[in-house]
Amino acid sequence: MARPPSPPRPGVAKLILGEVNDHTFGDFNSNPWIGAATLVNALGIKVTGSTHAEIAQTNPVSLVFSSSEIAAGTLKTAKTTSFTGSLVGSLFGDLKLTVAGIGLGIIGPLIEALIAPLAPTLDLTIATLLESLGLSLGEADVQVYGVRCQHGVLVG
Repeated sequence: MARPPSPPRPGVAKLILGEVNDHTFGDFNSNPWIGAATLVNALGIKVTGSTHAEIAQTNPVSLVFSSSEIAAGTLKTAKTTSFTGSLVGSLFGDLKLTVAGIGLGIIGPLIEALIAPLAPTLDLTIATLLESLGLSLGEADVQVYGVRCQHGVLVG
């Protein structure tokens, strides 16, 4: 099943595990259909599964520019601070595993429920460590070059 596009958010990485349908792969007007991939097929055991994982800000970051900031060419930065939370939530929240016809859909949510309470503490620790080292991951610098107050236009 095709996943709708995510809202714009700063991020570090995105991984999708699955098998792409060749017929939808060349259609650049929509996301390709991704189904379960064979992960293990040995000794009479067949395991299939799919998931996606991303390290990205969990909520979109709003940046507001005043007219003086636009005129001055001010840069504003949207930062990723939810490294662990987004990874755990996406990886295990979307995990689908099947072993030889036996669905194991409950495994992902169980692992997520065990690890998710630790995510805010881990995210704060990682963000503090990166900041103290002068490093940053998943940043987007944004500058508004100009505005035109006429009729509304959607861009994407």
